[in-house]
Amino acid sequence: MHIQSISATIPRETLASFLREARFPEGIALTDFVLGEGAIVLVLKIASYFGIPVRVKLELDSFHGSRIIFKATPPIRFPTEGIFDLAPHHEPEAVSRSKYTLAEMDLLKLSKGLIRSATISRLSITKRGFSLEARDIQADPHKILAAFQNLSPNHK
Repeated sequence: MHIQSISATIPRETLASFLREARFPEGIALTDFVLGEGAIVLVLKIASYFGIPVRVKLELDSFHGSRIIFKATPPIRFPTEGIFDLAPHHEPEAVSRSKYTLAEMDLLKLSKGLIRSATISRLSITKRGFSLEARDIQADPHKILAAFQNLSPNHK
């Protein structure tokens, strides 16, 4: 199935629900988040930091194809199981000398097979939520139909 273009707004409340359901690695828990102009700040409790809340700022850097690139400050080093892929660092001092880590979020991975390809044409983050426009979307028609059926109030 080909969709020429689509525009979506993800309000803060929906984003909060998504983040609450997201799986973080063992020893890491999301306690809060704040949206700002072009950035999201995650407040994480990290067991290796003795459970002290750590504020990680994800600043929108760029987007290419279906991927969104963020600058994560302070530099962090942990996998986030499908939400963000962090740029690999091969030497321990690479993180301590760097001002940020690049974190990548791919819409294709997040869609879990629903979307096969897409090109982001506009993306903005504000205090109210995310706004996204994408074009040239290739999607699996069977999975889209199943998703719409699950949204239907008559579906059991």
